[in-house]
Amino acid sequence: AFRRPVHRIRLRRPLPARLSTAVLDFPGSGETKLHARPNVQDLDRFAEEGDVASARALFRQMLESADKGSAGISQLRECHTLLIRAHVNAGDLPGAEASYEKMTQEGISASRETYGEILELCARHKDLLKAEVWLNRMQADGLIPCTATLNLILEHCETLDDASLWFNAMQELGIPRDVGSYNTVMTIYGRESNFLRTDTLLRLGEWVTLMRDDGILPDRRTYALLVDACSRAGNLVQMQGWLDEMEQRSIEPDRYTFTVLVKAFSEAKMAAEAEACIEAMRERGMDP
Repeated sequence: AFRRPVHRIRLRRPLPARLSTAVLDFPGSGETKLHARPNVQDLDRFAEEGDVASARALFRQMLESADKGSAGISQLRECHTLLIRAHVNAGDLPGAEASYEKMTQEGISASRETYGEILELCARHKDLLKAEVWLNRMQADGLIPCTATLNLILEHCETLDDASLWFNAMQELGIPRDVGSYNTVMTIYGRESNFLRTDTLLRLGEWVTLMRDDGILPDRRTYALLVDACSRAGNLVQMQGWLDEMEQRSIEPDRYTFTVLVKAFSEAKMAAEAEACIEAMRERGMDP
């Protein structure tokens, strides 16, 4: 019987903070493009652009005039988080870590958003060990990441073992899993699977059962995964079953699913069915 794989996030020693190598010089005249009175909106703009130098220069200006009392802590936390986001969008993980350390040294606790920024960059770097370190730091502060952050980590897992670890961590931490969480794990499972084995489609079906047990219904991407799996296994009967379910739920196949169907029907010498799929694509404005 299918069992949920049991993996737990293991506490590892936090990595030492590394100094940021951000360059603070500006090209040309050295002037930044700011509003008459620098504000959070300017800092947010530089953060979104990944302009670390401009963000850091503005951050220092804002820090000098900021309310250091309890009333200003929230704004200081927001500014620190935006500076970290600038490093994240620049792909600078050491810089983001150093900014976090500076923030905590100043007695400002990190928010869930702050940790989420760093976890996102760990995922983009495919550094899952470091992501575990930051998750443990986050838990130590009494915080847990949101579903979107964990889904991003899942999307950057390269093996089913890694994906299972993070997928099950969501349940252990009480983080709701959504259809994207399941689709990602099923995609990785399909990538690693041998579709000539008779149990492969059975396992995918069991993932769908687990999804429904969580109160989540398959979406268009889920059905695309299932139809593709059936096509690769040469099981047109089961493939038709998923197509019938899509029709019952009024979910239209996307271009990828239609392409899979055309290929499957063509290989099965079912020319009429393949042509019907091509015609359906044209009716929907899709290029066959």
